Amino acid sequence: MASSEIEVVSSSSSVSKPNDQPLILDVFTASAHGDFNKLRTFVEQHGASVSVPDVNGYYALQWASLNNFHDIAHYLIQHGADVNAKDSMQQTALHWAAVRGSTAAADVLVENGAQIGAADINGYRFKIARNVTTNEVANSSRYDYLRGPDGRFRNPYNHGCWKNCADFLSLGYTNDDEIAWPRLQQVAT
Repeated sequence: MASSEIEVVSSSSSVSKPNDQPLILDVFTASAHGDFNKLRTFVEQHGASVSVPDVNGYYALQWASLNNFHDIAHYLIQHGADVNAKDSMQQTALHWAAVRGSTAAADVLVENGAQIGAADINGYRFKIARNVTTNEVANSSRYDYLRGPDGRFRNPYNHGCWKNCADFLSLGYTNDDEIAWPRLQQVAT
C-alpha cells in the first residue's frame, strides 16, 4: 500500500445504543427528550428535585419547554419547578420556548404565571403582538369597522392573547405590512 493511501478499517466491536435511543440519566435528559416515564421514576421513586439546575445552570423546565413537551412542563411545575427560574443568561423557560416556537409549552408556562416581560442579559423579551397598525389607530375614529358594538376601538385582527401569542410563536411576523417595506428599504439604502 502506498503511503498516500488511507485504509478504512471497520470494527465490529463498536458500541452503539439499541435503536439509537438517547441515554436518559436524570430529570434533565428525561425532560429534554420527553421521556415521561423515566422522569416520573426519577422524581417519585428516587426523590430527584425539579427545582435545581444542572451542572451548566439550566433547569429541567427549560429543556422541556425548548422541545415543546407541554405535558412534562406541566408535571414539572406541579412538582415544584419555578416557571420564572433564570439561568446564567437570565433566561427563563419562556425564553427557551420562544426560541423554537414551542407554543404548547409557552401556553403552560403563561397559564402558570410565567413573567412575559422578563428580559435576559441581552434585553430580549418574550412579547405578545397585538397586531395593531398605526393606520388603524389613527383612523379608529373615522371608520366604523374598527368600532365594536360598545363603540370602543377593536382590532379585527386581534384573536385574543393566547391565539395571537401562539400564532406569533409558530408563524413569526406576518406579511400584512409588506406593502410599505420596499419603499422604506429603498430610502434606507
